[in-house]
Amino acid sequence: MTPLLTTFAAATSNISLPGCPNKCGSILIPYPFGMGNGCDRKGFEITCDESMTHPRAILFRDVHPSMDAELINVNITTGKARVYNKNISSKCFDVTNRNFNISMGIMGLPWPFPFSYEQNKFLAIGCSTLAFIVSYRNDNCISGCVSTCFSPNSTTGDGGSCNGMGCCQAAIPSDLYFYAVDWHDNPNYAGGFNLCSYAVLEEDDWYKFQDQDLQGLNFYKRNKNGVPVVLNWAIRDNGTCQDGLMKSHNTACRSNHSFCYSTSNGMGYLCQCRQGYEGNPYLTGGCIDIDECKSLDKYPCSSNAICINSDGNFTCSCPKGTYGNPYVNDGNCIKIPEKFSYHGRVVLASLLQFLVLQLS
Repeated sequence: MTPLLTTFAAATSNISLPGCPNKCGSILIPYPFGMGNGCDRKGFEITCDESMTHPRAILFRDVHPSMDAELINVNITTGKARVYNKNISSKCFDVTNRNFNISMGIMGLPWPFPFSYEQNKFLAIGCSTLAFIVSYRNDNCISGCVSTCFSPNSTTGDGGSCNGMGCCQAAIPSDLYFYAVDWHDNPNYAGGFNLCSYAVLEEDDWYKFQDQDLQGLNFYKRNKNGVPVVLNWAIRDNGTCQDGLMKSHNTACRSNHSFCYSTSNGMGYLCQCRQGYEGNPYLTGGCIDIDECKSLDKYPCSSNAICINSDGNFTCSCPKGTYGNPYVNDGNCIKIPEKFSYHGRVVLASLLQFLVLQLS
């Protein structure tokens, strides 16, 4: 599976505010996120927990310790952050006492980080399993799914999709900041081979079914540090975006070569570098010119053409004595036949290049 999100990497090491750390362990921390006093925009503080063998970037610890979420990566272009959801709910049948032991799964997020309704699914694993997500607003069911199987041979099979045979998935609503798992009170279970069912909110397409997850505590043990879940974020404090311009007393798009665009995940806006630039639009001077001539494999310029970089743009031209379209990446600059005089070749080349420009 192609990763949903990739950790932001700018063409410059200056992705954080001057004097502020830009990494916690191997995790890049681009502004508006930050670590330390004055290093983040309000609401985007990260704590670098170095108490473990490997440092962990923690979101929301400043809000409340119960909201701790370990950061996997953050993308400042799309307004997404991936964290580990360690709140796995389980429902296990106690053979001795003939009842179910339930471990609740509850996760809450602070503003401005709702769960991504586009890129997460509610996942349930097990046989004779019916699980729901309930909201804190009215304690009503807002999503859920059912999974059935009668033997290890009646599942979707290792690597299969969650189609209701061993595991199932369900969409979640937008603007979801809190959820709790609720289980249907079903006295039946699928015999000795499946005593535990699991439910958790996870990144869509992250989970591929494995028969071993129906046995004992295998799923929990394999994911005891959590499963990936995607959060939406945006600049949501006292500002709007209209025609690419911020309408706020505390605008977030600081680079001269940046613009804003309204998000589709609630109120607020995000910033982006203009075409021809890359970097961090939330920093003064953060969007820097792309030298397209150093990456001709990415930009349309003929392999035998002359590339000239300019601020936010680039131009291609055919070498002297050739003609054609220099913006075609297949060597389209053709040598002018020698039978023409030098003056004639110059006139012909100029005429042909003029026509190419008119048609392009």
